[in-house]
Order: sequence, then C-alpha cells, then structure tokens
Amino acid sequence: MLRRSAATSALVGLAVLASATSAYAYWNVYGAGTSTATVAKIKPLVIDPIDIKDMVIGRPAPLEGEVKNPNNFDASLAGLHLTVTMTVDPDHRVGCTATNFTLVPPTTKAKSIKANEGVTFEGGTITLIDTGLDQAACQGSTLTLDYLLR
Repeated sequence: MLRRSAATSALVGLAVLASATSAYAYWNVYGAGTSTATVAKIKPLVIDPIDIKDMVIGRPAPLEGEVKNPNNFDASLAGLHLTVTMTVDPDHRVGCTATNFTLVPPTTKAKSIKANEGVTFEGGTITLIDTGLDQAACQGSTLTLDYLLR
C-alpha cells in the first residue's frame, strides 16, 4: 500500500511541476513590433477672389470669392481675419492712389473649412470715391488687390 501512495505522490508531484512549468511559460511570452508615423505637410489655404471689371465713381463693387482648404483635414478659421491691401498700377500713380478708393474687406460666417472644400467670403466692397475733384487720372487704372488670411 505504501507503494501506491508513493506512486500517487510522485504523479501528483509531476503534475504540480508540469503545471508550474506551463504557467511559467505562459507568463514569459514576448513580442515586438515597429511602425512609423509621418507628419503631414500642411498646404496653405487658397484664396480665389472674383475679378472686378469696369468700376465707376461712387458705385461700390462687390469683393467676394472663396477660401479653399486643399488639406486632408478640417482647417479652423478661429481668430483669422481676411485683409485686403490695394496698389494702383505704376502708369496711373500720378493723380490716382489708394486714397482715391475706399475698401471694405469681405468676411465669412464659417468657423472652419472642411477638408478639400471651400467657404465663400462676401460683403466687402471697393469704391472709387466721388471726391468732387477730377478723377480722370484713375481712368483705365488697374488695382492689385492682395488678400491675406491671418
């Protein structure tokens, strides 16, 4: 009877040892991996204003257009303002300067521009002022309007 008990004890001991070895192996499983992350190259927003033709004294011409987002992510417009500066072509600068015009920059109600989409800006105007003086120097002049969103 002792033999059976010794054999049973040996089997129990082997089972405990096997169980401990399995548990030990389970907790020692390892792994590794590598990946990369690339930072996007941000493209500037594109401003497409509408050209103005045939301005006349005293009649406001609308300044409107679109701001496009060529990026693959939405662009916030929070805190940004659209400004417009104007210069008169060199052939007409004698007697016709930026002071002969009033300019109201356009605005947009949009708070952001979705990826690869655009928003309109409107409500701005440019007017050749009726100063009461001869404005002949401005006839045929070309104004360059530079739009900047900051």
